[in-house]
Amino acid sequence: MRIDALAVIDEDVYIGAGSWVGAGAVLGMACSVGKDCRIYPNSVIYPLVALGNRVIVHAGAVLGADGFGYVRDSKSGAYTQFPQQGRW
Repeated sequence: MRIDALAVIDEDVYIGAGSWVGAGAVLGMACSVGKDCRIYPNSVIYPLVALGNRVIVHAGAVLGADGFGYVRDSKSGAYTQFPQQGRW
């Protein structure tokens, strides 16, 4: 495992063997990163996100944040946020 300068690793984070966390990356509380992963610089993994083995997260990516899915109510015309897929 290798963690580069200025990476932020919160409490209860699991990082598997052979994984690399790039400079300035942020791993939120209780997230997990499997074996042989590459977390490129300045990416963000929100709390409780779980990544499997050999996952690549490119620079600047944000995993676990709200998505951009919206649905329009046919009666009122109002848009509301549509739930995104995830563990919950």
